[in-house]
Amino acid sequence: MNSETNVIDEMKYRNVPVNILNIYNGKLTTADEAVKKIKSGDNVVIQPGCAVPLELVRAMVKRKNELEDVIIYHILIVGKLPYVEPGMESHFKHKAFFIGANTRKAVHEGRAEFIPIFLSEVPLLFKRGIIPVDIALLNVSLPDEHGFCSYGVDVGTIKTAAEKAKIICGLDKGQAHGIIHDILMNMINNLNSKIVDSLDFYSNHYSEYGPINEIILCGGGANIKNLEQVISESCNIPVKMGNVFTHITNELDKPVKDITQNNNSFPNHKNSQSVVLKTDISMAYSTAIGLALRGFFIKTI
Repeated sequence: MNSETNVIDEMKYRNVPVNILNIYNGKLTTADEAVKKIKSGDNVVIQPGCAVPLELVRAMVKRKNELEDVIIYHILIVGKLPYVEPGMESHFKHKAFFIGANTRKAVHEGRAEFIPIFLSEVPLLFKRGIIPVDIALLNVSLPDEHGFCSYGVDVGTIKTAAEKAKIICGLDKGQAHGIIHDILMNMINNLNSKIVDSLDFYSNHYSEYGPINEIILCGGGANIKNLEQVISESCNIPVKMGNVFTHITNELDKPVKDITQNNNSFPNHKNSQSVVLKTDISMAYSTAIGLALRGFFIKTI
């Protein structure tokens, strides 16, 4: 009995529904096939610690003669790292957020680099696009009865990298060879079905209030590329991104697009700086901002 059969049997034992088993089987592939998505010049983020996907790393290094200038980012990883060995410099360049025994020599000899940074700040490099993420190599658990997986024994820095890939590639079939599109569409189809059901319910019970002419998206997931278009085509209703700053202005008829706050309370403090909250990032704060405004308007009323 091979490992693939063992995995399927384990999922059946956990009562994972047949439709999720079919989706899982449709996405199952070998490590050698998976790493063919890596291209020369890509930024690759690897899940660190004991969670490192060693089979994917080995398969990637086997393709070294097909690859040039692949940049590899991660913190401390347990085990041997073949991509930092002498002779790999033209194929792989490791940029470490944490130097361990398996990378120290490569950094010392100039075959790898060290980025000094607080580990808590590493996810911000990916979230803010300072380091664009092309590929994330990671382990996940088997899907549960709802089709959800966890990141296993390490969530740390890899969660942000994976989520950034979801937002950037989104529902664009031309990005990441359409892989992210295919993964997300199962969830989006379910979302579209619920939206249609809600519209039908409204039409059947509250038609006296008039038709719904527009859908407004909010929340961090609203930034998924092409999401507005896909939902609009499914529901036949115009869809647009919300603006959480609509009522955060001294002149309510002039909503702001971005907020810039200067930390001038302590002008001589070495950490004084400008804080910019861009509209796309702000979507993740829509619930918090809405609750704050709710309290404000209740007091006003």
